[in-house]
Amino acid sequence: MARLSLVLPSMNEKANLEILIPDIEHAFSKVSHEIIVVDAHSPDGTKELCEKLNRKYGNIRVIQRTKYDLGHALKEGYAAARGFFILSSDSDLSFSTKDMRSLYAKIEQGYDLVVGCRHSKGGRYEAKQPLTLIKYLISRTGNRLIVALFGLKVHDFSVNFRIFRKSLIETVRLRRSDNSILFEMILKAHVAGMRLAEIPVTFRERRFGRSKLKLFSESLKFFMTLFSFFPIRWKRV
Repeated sequence: MARLSLVLPSMNEKANLEILIPDIEHAFSKVSHEIIVVDAHSPDGTKELCEKLNRKYGNIRVIQRTKYDLGHALKEGYAAARGFFILSSDSDLSFSTKDMRSLYAKIEQGYDLVVGCRHSKGGRYEAKQPLTLIKYLISRTGNRLIVALFGLKVHDFSVNFRIFRKSLIETVRLRRSDNSILFEMILKAHVAGMRLAEIPVTFRERRFGRSKLKLFSESLKFFMTLFSFFPIRWKRV
């Protein structure tokens, strides 16, 4: 069984994965690991690229989905993971393998969930383009609101850059199928009494391709569902 499973949701990320996967293989060359790309039938040749790289490395799997849906893609990747730890990340080179290594080092200290934080001291959110700046402001405001409402010690709830024990998703049931699954995981892990931590990380603007996030509709949907999480604070999960 692999020590670590890396789950990468993808849609038309061939150009990024062509760089990211070899970087991951190098960064974790001394750690037993597997890479699971959950791809939305990308027409850009993502599947073929992963199959080619698997012939070289022998530890890459591709799960094909009919559409890009972050929540469902993550749950499917998590369920397929064979590793003791699961590292979940975007596929667009927004996060470095150096920070991935930092996540792995932190969770080996005995935590159940470690979240990469773009908003804590030492973290960075690159925002050169106007749309990215808007994303940053929404993310910053939304995460501060969640801290105020729920009193959690994690400060970045909307980032798909984290590592957790496989046993976490076997203990807490993740019900959401949209972006709010990222917050749901943190809240339920907290309520279940698990050990949580965060480390500062750097978020970079994507180099290739286009973002799949429908910023305004997803943000509105998230804030509308946010208050549905309040009962979880007093329930066992």
